[in-house]
Amino acid sequence: QYCFFVAGIIGEMLTQFVQQPQLLKKSIQFGLCLQKVNLLKDQKEDEAQGRYLVPDRAELMKSFSQDARGAIEYLTQIPVSMREYRLFCAWSLFLGISSLTWVQSSLLQSLVSKLPRAMTQVLLSKIENMIDDNEKLLAHFQDVMGAFISSIPQSKNLAPRLIGSDSGLWLQHLYQGQLQQKDLTELELV
Repeated sequence: QYCFFVAGIIGEMLTQFVQQPQLLKKSIQFGLCLQKVNLLKDQKEDEAQGRYLVPDRAELMKSFSQDARGAIEYLTQIPVSMREYRLFCAWSLFLGISSLTWVQSSLLQSLVSKLPRAMTQVLLSKIENMIDDNEKLLAHFQDVMGAFISSIPQSKNLAPRLIGSDSGLWLQHLYQGQLQQKDLTELELV
């Protein structure tokens, strides 16, 4: 729910920019995906400062994977005529997912690490060269997600579980956007 309000709403606004209402849920997943990258990437530093924003890392990774699939669907449905916007979205998505593999290994080794600059430059150039080809983007997405998923340790919860849950009533009360109740449920927000 936090990710929805800080980034999913931005995804909703992006749909208006693209002017394709059928992409609404996918654009929200794009925003959710990128916010979850930030939470996963910053988890160790946040917890060192007493901020436990990730109650269950395994659950967050699972929902991240679902949102990442929605994000790549959003990206590949942006018209090629909107090349600059498409490239902006692609760079954000692939840089985020690629950095998570590095972050995952550094978390397990208790190191602070980020994607090296040279690797980032190669990635951005590669994405720019394939931005007009959905098949290449989808294949690269599969490769990058595969690397990320293989970096995740099996059944090891790396964050303390918080007790209690919110029914989501506050979200339904505050949210005044385009999504219906069934959409919020499908996105696992309520």
